[in-house]
Amino acid sequence: MICSWRNRFRQSREQLSRGQSLIELAISLPVILMLFVGMVEVTSACFTYLTLLDAATAGSRIGAVGAFYTNSQVLTMVEQTLAREGYKTSALVDVIIVRADVNGTSVANYSVTNTKGSGMSPVLTAATLAARLKSSDPACRVVDVEVLYNQSQVIGFPFFSQFIPNPIALRAYSVQLVQR
Repeated sequence: MICSWRNRFRQSREQLSRGQSLIELAISLPVILMLFVGMVEVTSACFTYLTLLDAATAGSRIGAVGAFYTNSQVLTMVEQTLAREGYKTSALVDVIIVRADVNGTSVANYSVTNTKGSGMSPVLTAATLAARLKSSDPACRVVDVEVLYNQSQVIGFPFFSQFIPNPIALRAYSVQLVQR
């Protein structure tokens, strides 16, 4: 009689242990899933940002060759760089091209071109450019290319869009000296 009681107690203890594992899994699985989805989305956004930075650098490099390349050719270079990497150019919000003449701490001939007409203001304004200059800086001309892109979520987990917007607005820019 005592042996049968021990066997029943041992069996019910094993069943409770299995039930406890199932409850722990049910509680921890959504947290693990959210962490995994978050890592995928952030990694994808970082990779897209690096590609945008590549495109902005390619565009500013073309724009820095002097008066030989127009703003439309700079835009074409940015779009070609994005297309080569497999990104949709339809998600491209705008490419902002800033050209300015710099002499010491003064900024002259500051021009901004929004190639897609979004009306977004550039990161490199005349005031921020002047604030970065020193009086000992030589006279030169700079070109700034800014790329604005809407990155759609990769997984598109419905609950996750409450924490990270869909699409994710990304912006990358590159400034280079114009070669004379």
